[in-house]
Amino acid sequence: MLENIRIVMVRTFHSGNIGSAARSMKTMGLSQL
Repeated sequence: MLENIRIVMVRTFHSGNIGSAARSMKTMGLSQL
C-alpha cells in the first residue's frame, strides 16, 4: 500500500524542510518525494 503514496512539497523555502521530510519518509518506508 505504501508504494502508492507520493509526497509533494510546494513552495519549500528552507532546505532543512526537504531534509526533514526525506528523513521522515525513510523512517516510514516511503521513497517517492
